[in-house]
Formats: sequence, structure tokens, C-alpha cells
Amino acid sequence: MPGSTRIGTANKYTLPKAAYRNRTGLELKKADGTVVYKVNKVDVWADKHVLTDAKGNKVALLRRDIIFPAAHAKFMTFSYKPNFAGQESTEVDYDDVKVYPFSQLRCVVPSMPPKYEYLLFKTNDLTKPELISTVNSVCSSRKRGTMTDLKDQLMLRFEEFITGKDEGHIDVEVAAGIDPLQALILGISIDEETTRSH
Repeated sequence: MPGSTRIGTANKYTLPKAAYRNRTGLELKKADGTVVYKVNKVDVWADKHVLTDAKGNKVALLRRDIIFPAAHAKFMTFSYKPNFAGQESTEVDYDDVKVYPFSQLRCVVPSMPPKYEYLLFKTNDLTKPELISTVNSVCSSRKRGTMTDLKDQLMLRFEEFITGKDEGHIDVEVAAGIDPLQALILGISIDEETTRSH
């Protein structure tokens, strides 16, 4: 994703639970406590978040759409720079800055345990994103799952840790060569999709 950097080594990141519902702003950190990205404070948009790098530069916008009649969410990620030559902006953020469709995460219905598809927008036709990978979760009292590419190579794994009533965090382990920003957005999205009805 423009504005992010693929990492050369595997890394682990820690997300607070229910990060998507946070409206006061929060920091996304590596396991060692280093801040890598931030989620901006939101005063008005209930279903949109702007993510910045550690210095405050905007890098992504995350939007949730509820799909009926299944009532599952579809999560769209937008970048602040075009992802290919000639890409058209389809939306603006709360400062009227143009953003560009980058990816989509959608639940496969029906599926048990939940399964998701991760797709990228490689043309201006928003009805035809390209399938890049799948996310498979595990039947468990805690959220756990893995993301693999179409060749079944591991890209990331996530696992929930509960520390108290309505408290805990999600660890996202990212394989070498994977964009950490996309991985964190996936972790936030899947956590929200699996908890929003609780």
C-alpha cells in the first residue's frame, strides 16, 4: 500500500480489542512497544477511520459497510495515493482529501468457522476486485486464524488474548515480506466483524 513499507523480517503487532470502535484515537504498536501507526480521533464518522504513520502522515482510510440480508460487514481500505496509473478517486476523507480504493475484506457466506476473502482493486472497475488471499479462522473460545495467499503460503496469523471482562488484545504475527499496515487493518476488521453483535 502506498505510504507503507513491506518488512524484511517477521514481526508481531499488538492491537487493543474493539479498536474499530475507538473514537478517541489510539496507537498501533509492535510487540516491543514501538508505535508504527496511529488511528486518528473521530468526531463524526461512525464507520470510517483514518490511519497515519507514527509521524502523523495519513496513509489509509478504513470504511465498514453492512451487507444485507446476511448482515455481515464488508471492509474497504482506501489509500492516499493512486495504486496504479490512471486510478480514479472515489471518495474523500473528513478534510476533503482524495482517497483511492485499495482493498476489500469480505466474509464468505455461508462459512463456519468464518472465512474471509481479501481482494485488491487493480482497475477502476470496482465490481471486479482481484482475489489475493483467504483468511481462515478456527472454532475456538478465542479469535484465532491465519491468512494465506493463493499458493497457500502463510502471510499472517492472529490470536486473541483475554485479560479480563471485555478486556484483552489481538496479536497479529506478520510474515517477512508482508505489508504490516494491511495486516493491522485486517486484524482490526476481523476483530470488529466477529464482535459487533455482542
